Amino acid sequence: MFEEQNDRLKRDQLSMWMRQNNIDILALQETFVENSSQAWPEFRNCEIFHASGTNHARGVSVIVRERAGLSSTLQNSDPQGRFLTLHVKWENFSFNLTSIYAPVTCKERRVFFCNTVSALDG
Repeated sequence: MFEEQNDRLKRDQLSMWMRQNNIDILALQETFVENSSQAWPEFRNCEIFHASGTNHARGVSVIVRERAGLSSTLQNSDPQGRFLTLHVKWENFSFNLTSIYAPVTCKERRVFFCNTVSALDG
């Protein structure tokens, strides 16, 4: 229970920091989100995308502030919580944004990037 309260406090502080600094898109790693539809009510007026890991490892999230003309859709995500790709549109611009959380060891990292490039190209 204490850990969840601590997580809420961190998310609340991060949400306030985003608003104060006018941050529109924020990518996070090690979010430990188990369910990709998990809501974070601290981020009002934001769209949140998760690539779920476990409650003890991995997980990436991207938080996009809802603004006039800015829209984003999930294009691809890793079931192991290692990456996600969003397609973002703003006015006449459009781009893909990928957030990656790679493994630590060299061996795992080599395999991960070989597999990830294939998944992102597919």
